[in-house]
Amino acid sequence: MSIESQGSAVSNVSTEIAIISATIAFTSMCVTVWLWQRTNRPILSARVTSVAGGNEGIALNIIVENTGNRPAKEISIKADEHHVLSALVDSSNGDAPTDARRCLLEERVIPVIANGRTVSNAFGHLGNNPGAWQSGTLIPIVIRYRSLEGRRYTGKMNLLLADDAGFAQTFWSES
Repeated sequence: MSIESQGSAVSNVSTEIAIISATIAFTSMCVTVWLWQRTNRPILSARVTSVAGGNEGIALNIIVENTGNRPAKEISIKADEHHVLSALVDSSNGDAPTDARRCLLEERVIPVIANGRTVSNAFGHLGNNPGAWQSGTLIPIVIRYRSLEGRRYTGKMNLLLADDAGFAQTFWSES
């Protein structure tokens, strides 16, 4: 083998190593950006919490929380009306409670929720009278929102209509 062919072979190996290194670096950068976008984003959830109890039932709030590390904007929560009505003690009049209609059925948008923050709204009550929620029922919901950069996110979950003082709806009083 001549000196020229040895120099050419070394040059080809060096070029191949440089191309492989550049490919690995580019792939690593793409994976890093993808992982950053998946972890640095808003993460929203909704839940029902009890406010106070009385002789007619237990008053409820719906809470929307941003547990991600980026703010969320243009948040909407939707549910099918038949799921909302089926969660009532008596749905014979065909109307969802005003609070539920405002939160789940109308075109309401929460402008922004900062990371680590929550927003809430009244959400009816548990009880036995018409217009009250049946304790223990679920309402499937869809939450749609955007990041500040405009990425769209959708989350599906169930709202559990129950007193949240005990996860199995029983607890010891602290009095």
